[in-house]
Amino acid sequence: MKGGTIVRRVWLTLVVAGALSAWWHGAWCDDVSLLQVASYEVKTNCFNLARDGTTLYLAGTASGLLVFEVSNPEKPALLSTIPGPNGAEPVADVVIRDQKAYLACGSYKGTVRTAGFRIVDVKDPARPVPMGEIVWRDAGDVAIALDVENNRAYVCQRTNDAEINGGRLRVVDVSDPRSPREVGVFDSPRGPKEAPQLWSHDNRNIRLWGVDVVGNIAYTCWDGDGGSFRAIDISDPANPRELGGYKASIRFNRNATNHCVVVKDKAYLALDMLFMSVVDVSDASNIRELGALNPFPDYEWKQYGGHGIRITAVPEKNLLFLAAGTAGVAVIDISNPHHPILAGKRESKGYECWSVLVDGDYVYTGVFRNETVPWSGLEIFRWKMHKDVTVPMHIKDFIASDIEDGSTHLSWTNPDNSWDEPGDWCKTVVVRNQNRCPVRPDDGVVVYEGPASSYVDAVPRPGVSYFYTAFSCDEASNYSSAVSCAQGVAQAASQIPTVKDILRSQKGKMPPERFDKILKDYGLTESDLE
Repeated sequence: MKGGTIVRRVWLTLVVAGALSAWWHGAWCDDVSLLQVASYEVKTNCFNLARDGTTLYLAGTASGLLVFEVSNPEKPALLSTIPGPNGAEPVADVVIRDQKAYLACGSYKGTVRTAGFRIVDVKDPARPVPMGEIVWRDAGDVAIALDVENNRAYVCQRTNDAEINGGRLRVVDVSDPRSPREVGVFDSPRGPKEAPQLWSHDNRNIRLWGVDVVGNIAYTCWDGDGGSFRAIDISDPANPRELGGYKASIRFNRNATNHCVVVKDKAYLALDMLFMSVVDVSDASNIRELGALNPFPDYEWKQYGGHGIRITAVPEKNLLFLAAGTAGVAVIDISNPHHPILAGKRESKGYECWSVLVDGDYVYTGVFRNETVPWSGLEIFRWKMHKDVTVPMHIKDFIASDIEDGSTHLSWTNPDNSWDEPGDWCKTVVVRNQNRCPVRPDDGVVVYEGPASSYVDAVPRPGVSYFYTAFSCDEASNYSSAVSCAQGVAQAASQIPTVKDILRSQKGKMPPERFDKILKDYGLTESDLE
């Protein structure tokens, strides 16, 4: 039904054992499935999505911004349409902040080539009110993406002209939404001076695709031969400067990052013609790849129609949802960031999936039409997991204390299951490493595995410093991350004080209940310390 809602209620298992489609290659598991509950056809390509409460915003490359009521996601209703600047420019991206819609305006496939930025009051989504706008008259340029943080908008402007420098990150002050003003610009260099080895020799065709702002850093995504992912210092918005860059180790004839999402110290990248990668951004000047996933055999993406186009994270479930062009939607398990695997997928019906948004139990996708299937619009799915991939809560109060006979006493507080799903935690695993804090359960020697809250480790070499990490584990063998690390130096008995000496020194310095428990573990009472 054109222009209306079509409801389908068929469970689509994303990956079925023994029935994998031809395009998937590599490790996989069938942990996630989707139920398509609605679709809404619109006569425009659907580029990006945003949701605020019960309102869904869909950036269409021809019709402007489409506003839907989704209090019941299975019955979306079109409320209004918001055009771009001059009432004609396409809308490529949308960010919602404080009941305002911030729009990046332009279409990389369309004929309109004006780069625009617009702010619209959406306090009443059915009656949007235009506020302020900026139009950049750079020949051949469009505004393709943006992010908004701390009264500043970061607008990605790009060009389709391969002969000129093709990317600008524009910084716009939006403290007065009726009069936005540009305060800074980052122009794409010919390759960062700090790390020229990261980039290919041909940097003519550098085009800016996306940005995610976290704190004082704008993480930017670049297309073309000189791509790929760059961290920009925006602490001084008038003078943004590059901190560092990264280019994926997965190789093809070009290397581009279409979109990124940053969660804590990791960035998850949607890679054009490849798929996705995970990078460590804890040091923006030294961005390192942790893991990558490319399901296309021999990197033949064209044969299978797949790109990594848009990515969204569900960190509490250790999952990513990736819009992958004609390959559909992929769900990726990132429990181990060094080895991401496919947790599920839904292939498209021939059209191209260009955007994905997860909100609660629902997945929203924006679809591009193509020569094969002339359908475009919004598809909505309800998703569910068939396997527990939620990590248990962390171990707390992890302490290593040296005692006699060349041993180290380890104590900790196990998670309280009442804070999480019943029965989520089932045991604690303690790992020892001589050189560093263990970062995974297999990064060293497992010295203890069980439900207790203390353990005495007889170390191999007294006098040598050892590092310990305690991991919590659930019944599905999900492990917590490595946040509980302690260091101990167990010496020979003649070199160290007795356990009574240590306990005397610790009395009054730790919670009484922990102190009493350690006394009990060693069969002592407070009178024994006198």
